[in-house]
Amino acid sequence: MAEIIIMTHGMTRAEQRGIFPGNESLDSDVLLPEKFSVQKGMNVVCANLTSSIRTVELLGLDFKIDFSIPVIDYGHWQRKALKELANEEEDELEQWLSDPYSAPHGGTSFKTLYDKTVDWLEQANYAEPTLIVADANFLRMVMIDVLKAPLSSLFKIDIAPLTSIKFVKRHDHSKISLFPSNIE
Repeated sequence: MAEIIIMTHGMTRAEQRGIFPGNESLDSDVLLPEKFSVQKGMNVVCANLTSSIRTVELLGLDFKIDFSIPVIDYGHWQRKALKELANEEEDELEQWLSDPYSAPHGGTSFKTLYDKTVDWLEQANYAEPTLIVADANFLRMVMIDVLKAPLSSLFKIDIAPLTSIKFVKRHDHSKISLFPSNIE
């Protein structure tokens, strides 16, 4: 497999306001890297999220949507503020923030997202270097898998918009490298 660069999408309005996202676009004031380019011949794909699609559009890149990239479903918490949930569903929110197997919102548990991400990583077979634009949860799950960290460590990983890692898989060995989002 060729190297894969995974970049998180730009900040959405929901993220900026502390709201669980549905499938929002980017905040109108999103800051993108001034000098952004990808290496010649690099394949560009994005998750089936409006925020990921809009990020690559604003970067002026030709891309394809990879519908197989796992995304989280926040169930009935979509478009609800964290503060609202802390008042209305305090126990459920606390459970979700401490137990990766729980899905009190009726959507996807972190464990399910992790399993789907691991399956995706095992089956992904890009022939040329590829830039993937997805959400922070996808990047978080890739990091946990490569580092063989306990799934509960996801609660200790904060990922900013437009964060990038390089993911390289050779045989049974995987490696990640962190670097700025200027992908030259």
